[in-house]
Amino acid sequence: MPSLTRILGATVVSALAAATASAGDFAAFTPLGFSEDGKVFAFEEYGQEDGSGFAYSNIFFIDTEKDAFLEGTPFRLRTETDNASISAARALAVREALQMIQDYNLLDHPGWLAAFNPVTENNGDNGTIRYRAHPNLSPVSEMVL
Repeated sequence: MPSLTRILGATVVSALAAATASAGDFAAFTPLGFSEDGKVFAFEEYGQEDGSGFAYSNIFFIDTEKDAFLEGTPFRLRTETDNASISAARALAVREALQMIQDYNLLDHPGWLAAFNPVTENNGDNGTIRYRAHPNLSPVSEMVL
């Protein structure tokens, strides 16, 4: 059953990551891992806000049985200085979330990202996945299968 939990967790993660991105904001997604029993999944999304240019990092902990955030989460960090780096924002967010990452031994059970719907996806057919080679290319660019 843990493999089913991991698949469901990955599906939830993809939906949440897409829902939290702003217009023009392309968040990077990094899975942090699962608890040993598969009941907790955590991931980080990070990037630079469109408009303000502020760096941010959000770390989400999901109860995979209840399909809900764990109490006290997510951890959201946004720098509010013009020259702050994404790595600085990520380091601060990890510092806030580190105890929970360790409590659930997430880094010992990273799981696998089998497929997801990136910003470069070109069709809605559930039976296939097709991507543009680079996210900055227009829809008339060559497709990668």
